[in-house]
Amino acid sequence: FGDGSSSTGDIHESLNLAAVLAVPVVFVIENNQYAYSTPTSEQFVSPNLHERAKGYGMEGFAMDCSDPEHVLQTLGAAIERTRATGRPLLIEAHTFRLRGHAAYDTCDYMKPGEAEAILAQDPLPKFRAKLAAAGHGTRLDAIDTEIAGFVEATIKASLALPPASPEGMLAEVFAPPAAPLAWLPVPAAPQNLNLAQALTLGQRKILAERPESLLLGQDIGAYGGAFKVTEGLVEEFGRPRVLSTPLCESASTGYALGLATNAHRPIEEFQFADFSTDATTQIVLNAATYHFRAGQKCPVVFRFPCGGGLTFGSFHSQELESAFLSFPGLKALYPSNPQDAFNALLAAYEDDNPVILFEHKALYRRGKQPVKWDANYRSIWEPAKLRSGDHATIVTYGEMTLLAGEACDYLAEEYEQTFDLFDLRALAPLKLDAIKASLARTGRLVVIHEGRRTHGFGAELVARLTEEHFAALKAAPLRIAALDIPVPFAPELEAVYRPSKDKIVDAIAAWLG
Repeated sequence: FGDGSSSTGDIHESLNLAAVLAVPVVFVIENNQYAYSTPTSEQFVSPNLHERAKGYGMEGFAMDCSDPEHVLQTLGAAIERTRATGRPLLIEAHTFRLRGHAAYDTCDYMKPGEAEAILAQDPLPKFRAKLAAAGHGTRLDAIDTEIAGFVEATIKASLALPPASPEGMLAEVFAPPAAPLAWLPVPAAPQNLNLAQALTLGQRKILAERPESLLLGQDIGAYGGAFKVTEGLVEEFGRPRVLSTPLCESASTGYALGLATNAHRPIEEFQFADFSTDATTQIVLNAATYHFRAGQKCPVVFRFPCGGGLTFGSFHSQELESAFLSFPGLKALYPSNPQDAFNALLAAYEDDNPVILFEHKALYRRGKQPVKWDANYRSIWEPAKLRSGDHATIVTYGEMTLLAGEACDYLAEEYEQTFDLFDLRALAPLKLDAIKASLARTGRLVVIHEGRRTHGFGAELVARLTEEHFAALKAAPLRIAALDIPVPFAPELEAVYRPSKDKIVDAIAAWLG
């Protein structure tokens, strides 16, 4: 990476993470004195960028790149030393660029004569002259001829290819479905668990049966995670199968992606879903695009404890599904009960794509239900129909599923109005056939979600569900969602901010007239 990008937080997170985990990486800063147009004198106070290594407890030194032999010997020795010690190392490579940052870079910002002076220092012509003087001129000429012919043939072959075809682009977003993993049918007997315990059970099963698996995240080791969903797992499976990381969401996610593309299947716990925004680049630009860009599988599970109702404020309570799922390439599951949570974890784990598992914090310990091995665990990718009725089709997910069910029961008893109620469960990819069939019969649609109304996930659901049957609707679709404000940090304010059973009842009753 260059001197300019060495200022980014990702670099510093990665240096620290590599040092803490003793990852054998050689980090090289290519210091060519400019970050696009900004000289190093305007980027740094200290001109010695390799000295940053001291702060992370790793070796660091500068390397003069004016002699290719010196560079080869220095890098070779550094790589061998890193392999032997298992410790990371930082090299600041002092070099220069012969052209601007990009094809359209005019280099107007350089001082008069600076570009000419750099060209005069180009080490490769000097190295070639040295080799020619040593009697290798004829061999160098032959290599030049061979390379020139190869480049010319490559250009001709490339120009002769037909333009890229758009056929199949949509199919390339996700890796194709994988065969189900060979799970042991345990636990066979039902265990009475809450949702958090069901997730712990699922992770224990995965660690016990899948040697390529590992868990990583902040405080997930001895502490058991912020919500105790990994409690007891490090004692049972040890480190590094259960790995507590420093507070570096971006670097940790990048590390997880490296593992995922090299025969591992990591599960990364974010302490709160909100903190995943620090890893947005890794999730939506790297993980989500791997298969489309390179045909590369990226089997990683991101666990997002999300949602409000616990008075955690605006930095620990958000619903981020509409934000992340606006980027293609991510799958997402959002269970609302313990058995679905257990099934969702297994289904997400065996998928060859990055999967976000949304876990509503208010559901972690809201009652217990029997949980056991379910051979039909993959059905979690389809909506579940929880109630049947005639007046409207209600679609929701997460904690809102429980509130919607309570509202349906109340409306049936007090208003004698019944509804088809669907728990969406899978947010991406959306499987809406059963819901569309219901809507075609009822002619009315209600979508409930906890996230904010504007740009909320409900808007996408309404669009998907009504665009085919709009003319047959008996009423305008109803969206019930949170207010368009940050999550308030007071229980009486948060109660106004987010949907509740009473709000759902009142909104549906008013809508039906």
